[in-house]
Amino acid sequence: QALADPETKSLVNAVTYSSVLKSFNHQKSFHRVWDFSVTTYNALLDVCARSGEIARAEPLLKDMAAQGVTPNIITYGTVIKAYCSANRLEQAFAVFSDMQANSKLHPDEVTYNTLLDGCARYGSFDRGLEVLNDMKRANVPPSNYTLSVIAKLANRSKKPKMAFQLVEELSQEFKIKLNMHVYNNLIHAATCDNNIVKAQETFAAMLSNKIRPDGRTYTLLLRFCVPRKAVVLSVVLLRTALGLKQEELSAHRGHNALHPALLPVLLLPQQWAMAPMRGNNTLPEEVVYDLLDFLSRNSMDFCDLPRFTQEVQKAMPALRLPKSMMTRIFDKETLYSKGYMPPWVPAASSVHLTEARRLLTV
Repeated sequence: QALADPETKSLVNAVTYSSVLKSFNHQKSFHRVWDFSVTTYNALLDVCARSGEIARAEPLLKDMAAQGVTPNIITYGTVIKAYCSANRLEQAFAVFSDMQANSKLHPDEVTYNTLLDGCARYGSFDRGLEVLNDMKRANVPPSNYTLSVIAKLANRSKKPKMAFQLVEELSQEFKIKLNMHVYNNLIHAATCDNNIVKAQETFAAMLSNKIRPDGRTYTLLLRFCVPRKAVVLSVVLLRTALGLKQEELSAHRGHNALHPALLPVLLLPQQWAMAPMRGNNTLPEEVVYDLLDFLSRNSMDFCDLPRFTQEVQKAMPALRLPKSMMTRIFDKETLYSKGYMPPWVPAASSVHLTEARRLLTV
C-alpha cells in the first residue's frame, strides 16, 4: 500500500524493508516477501545474520542468483557476518574469496573487521594476521574498531603481549588515537597476562589521554585486584570510579604500591573519570560488593574502612551489604582483634559503632 501511494512511495527505504522483514522473520513467514531487489535481499540476509538463522540465508543466496540479482558489497559483508556469527569461519573465507574474485567489488573496512572478529572468535591468530596484512595491501586504513578487534584476537589466541605490540604499531602507523574500547581490551590483555604493572600503565595512559573509562574498565581492574590482594590499588580505583576524593593518597599513604605513571594522574582531580551511573556501561554492584567483602577480610592499614564504606554507600544508595559483612567492617572489637583498625582511627570510635547499628537495622 505504501508503494502504491505516490505520496508515501518515497518514504519506503531499506529501513522500512528491514522492519517488515524482521516482523516476517519473527512470524516465520518468509514466503510473504515479494518483489525481491538487492536491497530487499540485503535486508533479509541481515535479519538472518542477526537472528543466527544462517540456514535461511543459503537458499536466499541461491534464489538471488536464480533471479539474476547482482550482489553488492553489502550483500557479501552481510553473508560473511552471518557465517562468522555462526562460527563457520571456512564458509566466511570462501565468500570473501568470491568477493575478491569479482573485480568490480573491493572489500571495505567493515568486511575486514568482520573477518578479523571471526578469527578472534576462533582464536585463529595467524589467519587474523593474514587478514590484517591483506587489509594493508588493499590500502584500507584500520580504525579504532579494527584495533579493538586485533586486541581481542591476541587475547583469544592466548597471546596477550601481542595485543600491545600490534595496537602500538597500527596506532603509530595510521595516526589513530585510541578510544575507550581499545584501552579496555588492552587492560583485559594485561589481566590475561597476569601483569598488574601493565594494567596500571594502560589505565594511566587512558586517563592521561582524557579517555573516560566505563563500567567494564573498572570491572576488569577491580576483579583483577581481588585475587591478588592488591588493597591499595583496589581502593584508589574504586574511589576514582565513584568520583570520591583520594584521601589516602593525599595523605601520602600507599604511594609505593602504585605504578609511577598512575600515581600523579590519580593525585589530580579526576571527577570526569567516574564510571557511568546509568545505562549499560555502569559499574556492576556485585563488583563493588565483592571488593568490599575482600577489604573486610584483609588487614586494613591503608584506609579507614568503615568511613570508606560509608562513602561508597552514599555514592551507590542502592548497594545493600549483608549483616555479616557490615559486622566485619564496623565492629570495633573485630577490627582490633584482627589488626584491621588503622592507627589514625580514634580508640573511642563510637561513630562507627553507631553507624553499624543503624545499618544493621535497615
